[in-house]
Amino acid sequence: NGNFDNAAVFLNSSGQTVSWTVKNNIINYSGTGISFKADAGTVIVKRNLIVASKYIGILDNLLGGEATIENNTIAKGDVAYHLASASAKRTLRNNIFAEFEKTGVEVSSLSSDQESGILFISYNDVWSVRSGSRGYFSNRKNSAFTPSGVGNLATDPYFVSGEDRHLRAGSLAINSGD
Repeated sequence: NGNFDNAAVFLNSSGQTVSWTVKNNIINYSGTGISFKADAGTVIVKRNLIVASKYIGILDNLLGGEATIENNTIAKGDVAYHLASASAKRTLRNNIFAEFEKTGVEVSSLSSDQESGILFISYNDVWSVRSGSRGYFSNRKNSAFTPSGVGNLATDPYFVSGEDRHLRAGSLAINSGD
């Protein structure tokens, strides 16, 4: 997917090996929240709040190596997390992907039988009330897939409000992570 326009954080080192950490950002109303592209390396995206990205909350195009997406909250927008490449290990852990228009976790260039081989998805809350929205989806096969990890939820995280993304008392997402 080429929706790099208006990315709040855009990291691009095509042809290089990288070691990037993107953490502790608050991103509101961007085209894409965080976008990264490299041939190989290690990418860590953690403790970010991304609200109302027009296209994608996190656009992941790491071709080789490992990416860890953890402890992020992504609310609103079309797609919370989009995986654009197939050859690197991905760990999605302790995230809240909520109120998205289309898809929580979307894979573009993999067949649906490969998701469990590189995507390790545990202790995430992937939720939307939007009719027709999908939690986990492979575009190549045009079908849903089931995450291979443990502790995943698909429930309203109970944010304090549309402006305050802290969790209210009684939220099933409180203390449900790893």
